[in-house]
Amino acid sequence: MSTILITVDANECDRLFAATVQATRKSVGASVSVLAKASGIARLGIEAIECGRPTTPMQRRDISVALGRLVNKRSDRGRQEQDPYRDRTHESSLT
Repeated sequence: MSTILITVDANECDRLFAATVQATRKSVGASVSVLAKASGIARLGIEAIECGRPTTPMQRRDISVALGRLVNKRSDRGRQEQDPYRDRTHESSLT
């Protein structure tokens, strides 16, 4: 007879969330202060979350929504900069 021992790390979810938050925040070039303002969570709270401290479901939702907005804002700005017809469209409507 064999015994299988399964251990559960209760903090794994928080560590994975912390890594994702930090990587996403850095990829859009946002500071901790910008994410704090966008999410409504204090700067020290963001820093604690990025260190892997426990989070509530509401904090995870607020940060996820804020990161989504920051990513979309950066994506929209990038599309406008790459659109070769942006200025031409404006010029043609004036003539």
